[in-house]
This record gives sequence, C-alpha cells and structure tokens, in this order.
Amino acid sequence: MEIEKRKIKFKINKNRIFECEMTLTELDDTDLVDIKFVIDNQNFHFTNHDYFSTLVEVRKKLETMNIQIYCNGAARNVYPSNMQRSMGTGRTAYQLYLGEQAKSKDIVDIFDCDNHLEFVTVDEQEKFYRDWISSLA
Repeated sequence: MEIEKRKIKFKINKNRIFECEMTLTELDDTDLVDIKFVIDNQNFHFTNHDYFSTLVEVRKKLETMNIQIYCNGAARNVYPSNMQRSMGTGRTAYQLYLGEQAKSKDIVDIFDCDNHLEFVTVDEQEKFYRDWISSLA
C-alpha cells in the first residue's frame, strides 16, 4: 500500500483560503485509489479507479458546500488522457491549449498547485475539455 500525504489549499465561500492535509493511497490488491481529508472536523473519504476520477468526486461534493479545491487537477485547462488514466493511477494530466495537441512538456501532477492556473468547477473544466477537443478538428 503506497501512502502519500499532501498539503492542499481550499477556498471556502469564495473568500477564506485554508490548507489541510490530504492522504492519497494506492490500495493493495485492487485497482483502486483513495483520498481522505478533514475540513472543519468533517471527515471526507473517496475511492475510485484513478486519482483524477476520485478528485472529480471530491470536487463535486465540495462544490455543494461552496468549497473550491486549489490543485492542478481542478484547473480549467488541465485534463488527463485516456492513457494517463488507464496505464497508471491518473495522477498526471496535460495542461491543454485550444488548437494545440497535448504535449509531454505540459504534463502536470494533479495534486500540485500552479498558482497561475484558473481553478474552476467540474462542469467548467469538462466544458473546456470538450471545447479543446473541438478546437483540434
């Protein structure tokens, strides 16, 4: 079982920024990964087949609570390829640019935080991804 602890920033009610520790776990003998953290004494625990899918679940739950996570995986123009998701744990993704193919130099860790990126809702990120695909046609 591989376990990593990361400090992640969050923004609540569009004004208060805080940091908490997130535990990332690759579960033994399964193809599952796990994300756990605590915000305001509330425990959160999510499991899925890759980290990006799990992070999407985390974000959807936090959005209902008016909380935005600040990490690359929540950026408007960051999205993993199918290969990144199926061949590994979905821990990396591409920074995407309209009209340009994804490039290996633009691979980022979804739990890092590049402050120059724009962190958005799941719906906004998925819309950008669809727009990016259309821009390549």
